Amino acid sequence: MNTNNITKEVIEKEYLLGKSKRYSETKNKDVFNFIEDTIKLPLSHKEKVYCYLNNITPKCKNPKCDNIPNFISFKQGFKDYCSKKCSAKMSAKKSLITKEQNIIDKTNNLNEKEIVIKLYKKELKINNWKNIPKLEKYKDFYSLEILYRYLILEEDLVCKYCNKPYDINKKTLKPRKCNCLNKEEKILEDTKTISNNKDFINIALKYNLHYSINKVYSKFLRELYKRIPKYTENHLENIYCYLNDIKPLNKEFINLKIGYKKDNIEIDYNKTPKDIIQDLIYKYSDIGIYKSKECLEYFNKLKKDINFKNISNTELVYRVLNNDYNIYKCKLCNKTLNYSKTKKGFNTYCSVECTNKGEAKIRQQNYNIKYKEEILPNVLKEYNITLLEDYKGTHYNHKIKCNECGNIYYGSLHTSTRICRNCTPKIAGYSLKEKEILNYIKEVLPNIEIIENYRIQNKEIDIYIPSLKIGIEYNGSYWHSVKFRDKKYHIDKTNFFEDKGIHLIQIFDYEYLNKKDIVLSIIKSKLGIIENKIYARKCIIKEVTSKESNKFLEENHLQGKDNAPIRYGLYYNNELVQLLTFKRTHRHKDRYMELKRSCTKLNTLVIGGFSKLLKYSLKEIKEDIITFADRRYSYKDNIYTKNNFKYLYTTTPNFFYMIGNEYKSREALQKHKLNDVLDDFNPNLSATENLHNNDIYETYDCGNYKYIYYI
Repeated sequence: MNTNNITKEVIEKEYLLGKSKRYSETKNKDVFNFIEDTIKLPLSHKEKVYCYLNNITPKCKNPKCDNIPNFISFKQGFKDYCSKKCSAKMSAKKSLITKEQNIIDKTNNLNEKEIVIKLYKKELKINNWKNIPKLEKYKDFYSLEILYRYLILEEDLVCKYCNKPYDINKKTLKPRKCNCLNKEEKILEDTKTISNNKDFINIALKYNLHYSINKVYSKFLRELYKRIPKYTENHLENIYCYLNDIKPLNKEFINLKIGYKKDNIEIDYNKTPKDIIQDLIYKYSDIGIYKSKECLEYFNKLKKDINFKNISNTELVYRVLNNDYNIYKCKLCNKTLNYSKTKKGFNTYCSVECTNKGEAKIRQQNYNIKYKEEILPNVLKEYNITLLEDYKGTHYNHKIKCNECGNIYYGSLHTSTRICRNCTPKIAGYSLKEKEILNYIKEVLPNIEIIENYRIQNKEIDIYIPSLKIGIEYNGSYWHSVKFRDKKYHIDKTNFFEDKGIHLIQIFDYEYLNKKDIVLSIIKSKLGIIENKIYARKCIIKEVTSKESNKFLEENHLQGKDNAPIRYGLYYNNELVQLLTFKRTHRHKDRYMELKRSCTKLNTLVIGGFSKLLKYSLKEIKEDIITFADRRYSYKDNIYTKNNFKYLYTTTPNFFYMIGNEYKSREALQKHKLNDVLDDFNPNLSATENLHNNDIYETYDCGNYKYIYYI
């Protein structure tokens, strides 16, 4: 076939089938070669056909990226972006552009000064204020602060020769001198008609050109040096001698203002140190008393007299004039403070860190005083409670008594925990399920102290039993997800209280709602309360069927049934009371047999049951065994370590999702499964982004302890 006869219609007939336009490969080699020769891009043949028919060159919409995005289908074409990074960058850029455009629209009815004032007061927040059309002519200004000083405070920050803002010192934000070429031309024009040398020199002094070494003023400086006699190599000394009609002296030349150094300074030692220094400053300030030999000798002698040998001369002058010989120390860290030349005195703190901490401490103390005197009486009256101890501060729990029911409890006076749980159990931030757990513990432990909302260093436990060193947390999965909490929140809390010697049990709401009896059985076991005790020697070991195993696990284990093929159980009076299940795992480099479930009947302790089942299992399996223990419930030293398992490490926290009250694992919500699960699904976004768009967030646990048993 002649390539001239190959048109788009021919290609569509060759590749696309029917109205649905589904792609199919052609057997016509001429058409195939034509496409390959026409589209010379690193694409598949199918993608090249799409590019030819639609006359496009695929490219990532991020202008800084040249990559080719992935191809979806003939209906949808190529993706907009090549990666998640490009997509995120451009979406952030678009949102920023829309925000800036909204701000620019607000400035249409404002004049320049009103816009600058609003920007300076941060009433208008924009990434780059130079993008505002009305402020385009001020784009040469270094910062908004400089523009504010020029327009609002009307400071002279613009060169009178070139009308451009002076170069600004970034540290001090003070204008430097402008080095524009127009300055030289302007000065040369002003001095053309001047024949008097002294007037010519005064112009040089006016513009400080005698200090300049810039090539810009070379013409003027050459003219200046021609008119002045060259007495010495110092041209400033030459100018001084010429203006004052004197010849150079054999003395040290200081500057044009002072001239030559005066004779020796006379010090009247009969006067007091304060009067002497005042006289020196008054008479010899032009010379500089800190450079004079006589003054320096006197200062060194004075330092010895007042026992301040290591201080500077400026500090000495300050102390003598103010009669201040105290040693000042930082109020926070107690370090000795240095004298401040800029403040002309001593600071309160030694560093920026101490300043911030000290000022924050003072603000907190002032607030505590104000709260105690003005706010606290109204709070006690409003909630009908009595404070049983002195007020400590914001971050402390206080002992409180309810005036209505007489209940004594601990709570913060600044949060909802100040409200009595007995009188008003259903309040914001307090769960009725948490109340159920608390009442259950009070029933099984009637004579033991139980503290609600126990707090240490701003960390709080819902229920704490001091005698057992056990704390219990009830966590709402949604409110404890990454939308509201950091992903390390639960593990950091567990580690914090573990360091304090407290075992923290963390219960998620879906566990309590779906398997309440199992959760309460675990709590009773941790509290040391066992209803039924069975000895393993009275039990028989049998292999358990899959059906019986799944039923037993659903009724007695939080994680429910599993698909483990190896199952051994202990039977007491023909009833299954304890179960171990095993499965060979492929998740590790070396293949191990994994102990998947270790489960005992609710409210039952089989004494010696685990060791008996393990010994039997090892005879049958004959290989190393690994297992895991949930850190939210288990101690590190547990039944595994007592039966010769070795602790390996603690895994990183895992996460899960909640859709309503239904638990979903991370595997259940992979991207290719989301289209059937979510109402709003976008294939261009990642799984996490799609879930977040549907208000579904990850909730992290505390990780697991990993153990291994070596044969």
